[in-house]
Amino acid sequence: MFDWLINIPGPTFLVYFLIFIIIIAVIGGLLHYFDHTGKLDEPGITELEKYHIAALRGGVREVIVTAAFSLWHKGLINLDKDDIERSEKNVPVLDPIEKEVYDELAKPKTATSLVNSIGLGVRLEEIIASINKNLEKLHLKPDKNAAFRDLIILFSVLTPILVLGGLKLYFGIVREKPIIFLMIMLCISTMLIVVVLNPLKLQTTMGRRYLNS
Repeated sequence: MFDWLINIPGPTFLVYFLIFIIIIAVIGGLLHYFDHTGKLDEPGITELEKYHIAALRGGVREVIVTAAFSLWHKGLINLDKDDIERSEKNVPVLDPIEKEVYDELAKPKTATSLVNSIGLGVRLEEIIASINKNLEKLHLKPDKNAAFRDLIILFSVLTPILVLGGLKLYFGIVREKPIIFLMIMLCISTMLIVVVLNPLKLQTTMGRRYLNS
């Protein structure tokens, strides 16, 4: 049953295996990148607020950047290269996201530490949950069903690659043949496919089109 796989020379198998990986990865990539939302109508430009667009573009980190820019525009924080600190200006009424970011700056921080603050990120995730739900209803952000679909695509691409490559690897070990190049090819291709076909993508096809419009 596996005679052809056992007897095919290693270099020849690597060439055919690479072609196989490219073909199946391209098919998976197209299915992952172009979903059913590409045929739907986009929401109007005025339908989304600044935090909706920020959450769609880069998640909670982009929301933090947007809120910080709004605070700077209001004169409530000062920027000195990479350092951020609150100004002495009287604080007006802030929206919930601005308030969380402003409170986080009770002590001066660098822009990097502010954006990467775990505590702030957790608090904002709770606040922007409704924003993400709205983005899902508008088909701009993948919902649970879309994420599950992308997970199936990822496994559908990886399974034949790992099965075929794993069998050849096993036969190579049993027959004491060189397997280093096959191992490298399997590791690199698996990592690249997982990155490219990440089921946790931020935007749907329509979401990407909306941001580019």
